[in-house]
Amino acid sequence: MGTTNDLCRGLAQLINDLGIGVYRIGTAVYQPGEVGVVIGLPTTTPPALIALLDYDTRDDPTSSDTVQSIQIRFRSAGGTADQANDLADAVFNALQGMWGQTVGGVKVITAERSSSLPLGTDNSGRYERSDNYDLTIHRPSTHRE
Repeated sequence: MGTTNDLCRGLAQLINDLGIGVYRIGTAVYQPGEVGVVIGLPTTTPPALIALLDYDTRDDPTSSDTVQSIQIRFRSAGGTADQANDLADAVFNALQGMWGQTVGGVKVITAERSSSLPLGTDNSGRYERSDNYDLTIHRPSTHRE
């Protein structure tokens, strides 16, 4: 696997291990009431969901420091913000200020939330919000130390 996939899978597994959501690799079938964790765009099921999507990497040209941005979308099973906000708060507690830890085999130097935005409801009337995190990671490559 590559660094980006390793980091996203590691974050999904961390969310699973903390009991915030359920991450299943491959074809995921979620039980009623479970909060699913997916990597990539949000799926239509389960109703309550956490979706992780990487974007906007900033790489230092000489050192091995990379800032990998991760969008984390939260969806409530219903039309109110309560569940999505509770999920976002739990992930914030897990990630904000993280430093010097290894996640999915990737060394996370620091992690911080850069923004949060309510998204309203999806086509099924389920409330959504998006939180964006910047993770500075150690990512050596051929021409960087």
